[in-house]
Amino acid sequence: MFAELIRFERKNLKMTESELAERAGISRSMLQRIEKADPKCEIGVVFEVAVLLGLPLFDAAADEIKLAAYRRQTEDKLRLMPQRARIRLMTSEQLPQQAFVWIWLPGETKPVVAGRLSYDNARNILFNYGRSYLERVRDHSPAIPIYLPELPLQSGMLPLSPGLTMPSSIRDSAPDAWGRRVIINRKLGMRGADTDTALLDELTYCWSPVLTE
Repeated sequence: MFAELIRFERKNLKMTESELAERAGISRSMLQRIEKADPKCEIGVVFEVAVLLGLPLFDAAADEIKLAAYRRQTEDKLRLMPQRARIRLMTSEQLPQQAFVWIWLPGETKPVVAGRLSYDNARNILFNYGRSYLERVRDHSPAIPIYLPELPLQSGMLPLSPGLTMPSSIRDSAPDAWGRRVIINRKLGMRGADTDTALLDELTYCWSPVLTE
């Protein structure tokens, strides 16, 4: 509930994720985790963000009132959406469950598939290198790690660094706020600078074939 309130109040104050993150002295990805109620977030950081937004920390009645208003706004948005878009948004089966990561190797003019992103049981996004990519060790353009020390060149699902829900190097290469709104527009038919980029999940933005259709 508190995560929903933080997100609602940030939007109510017309603050971007980057603006609030900068004021709180945290990364934008950390703020996104807070707004998604990631249990790994430190409670002190969550409280600090709440204080910056002017949210009461221990006033349950006020929290319920604001949360009810936020939910009404969300329901109103859903009612205004085309039925097809509403169904796609509310049905998890429509969202991708994996995404392939491509890389340009030094000296090459075409990218190759380096590996795959997929969810674990806790909905974290994990990466593993493809076997064909790892077998390029003796190739004239040998495989290279995407980013060290986070994604070393080895087989199997690579564990996340503490506090992360997906590899930071992959997250940094995902579409920015403008790109995310383009994807939402193409997939859900929603326009505008105030479009909520949390309508779709991170794996959908990494997958994002809509940009090349």
